Amino acid sequence: MTRMLEAKEYLKRLLKGNENFYNKDNYEEVDISNNKIESLRENQYPFGVVVSCSDSRITPTIVFNQGLGDLFEIRIAGNVMNEDALGSIEYGVEVGGASIVMVLGHENCGAVKGAIDQFEEKAEFNGSIKYVLKKIEPSVKYVKTHFKEDIYLNTIKVNIKNTLDIIYESPIIKEFIEKKEIILVSALYKSDGKVEVLEVIESNIDNQLINSLKVI
Repeated sequence: MTRMLEAKEYLKRLLKGNENFYNKDNYEEVDISNNKIESLRENQYPFGVVVSCSDSRITPTIVFNQGLGDLFEIRIAGNVMNEDALGSIEYGVEVGGASIVMVLGHENCGAVKGAIDQFEEKAEFNGSIKYVLKKIEPSVKYVKTHFKEDIYLNTIKVNIKNTLDIIYESPIIKEFIEKKEIILVSALYKSDGKVEVLEVIESNIDNQLINSLKVI
């Protein structure tokens, strides 16, 4: 099986795992035995990288019903992107061998709400928080220009796409895509526990699709 086919199977695995989480009764017990822990002592072989918000309500390994060593997680408020996070993603793919990179945003994101409030001057944040929210501000500006309703939810979705676009522009990630070895996925975690896939980027991407992601 090629790595691209593996990536698509892994996406199905994540969605099936989320279905288990959503339905509750089908949630599979995760192996936390000493043997499992011992098997991961020297090396890790994650099949996926998930970039998500640091929100305590959304833990990728749990919401996708996966186990130890399955997912390489990068968590940062508002699932924004910086050099450290991007370097971690590149490591997960190039060294860890992950076949899928997912940006997972979520409904009722406090960071996005804070960015909107900061932009509208309804709130002022101190310390480093304001710099995180500044990364979301371009999404706020875009949505306020192009949408009249559902500003909050649309900003969440645009912010997810913008993060995915930054990841795609990484030369390392782009090379793996062109070699048909990974796929990029954007997704939204809903408040009821269900994950909705928004976009899937794989090999042979035309300029129109890429440009459609560059919403800013």
